[in-house]
Amino acid sequence: MVKPRADPSPSIPLRIPLNEISGRHQRLPGYPCYLPILGHINGDGPTHSWIVMMAKNSLVKNSAAQQLRVNEAKWSKQLWRAGWTALPNVIFERQQALGLDPMDINIILHIASYWWKPEGKPHPSKVTIADAIGVHPRTVQRRIAALESAGFIEREERRTPGIGSKTNIYHLDGLIKAAKPYAIEKLEEREERAELRRARARRKGKPILKVIRGEDD
Repeated sequence: MVKPRADPSPSIPLRIPLNEISGRHQRLPGYPCYLPILGHINGDGPTHSWIVMMAKNSLVKNSAAQQLRVNEAKWSKQLWRAGWTALPNVIFERQQALGLDPMDINIILHIASYWWKPEGKPHPSKVTIADAIGVHPRTVQRRIAALESAGFIEREERRTPGIGSKTNIYHLDGLIKAAKPYAIEKLEEREERAELRRARARRKGKPILKVIRGEDD
């Protein structure tokens, strides 16, 4: 077993390949990757918790890097690095059920493209959105007002003393709340299909065949 450093320093980590099992290596089950080990991993102490956290972070980073390469391969490196927007599929898959039309989806997409961090709510100008879509700013203003009346968007005014009004901040909590039941429904349907596949794989004996009768039967 590898002994920890007497005075471990995060800046000089002792790297141990956790996916190897031998007398010189320690293995953290479920995390086949290289991680900085600053102490024994046995037990549930602070060092163990730190290692588990680092393992999860490492896997997340590896997954994100892999997904980045996949998206660059699909869209090209230039397009992907120029900027992208995360929008849940269910919002445009169930836009008719939500009562949204293509213009609404376009405006929501543009607002979402300025929402980079959870706490940093988007605040693009109506002129910016209108220029991108190719409509008059008043059209965007009316549609945003309708989305607010429907409960999908909440506008928050921004004012600077001595300067005046700035672009509104947009909160999408109403849209998230309205779309979430459809997301839950989709996840439940996906799990039902997965359970059917698992049940089919566990079933023993001959396959169950169905008799399909023709029109002449």
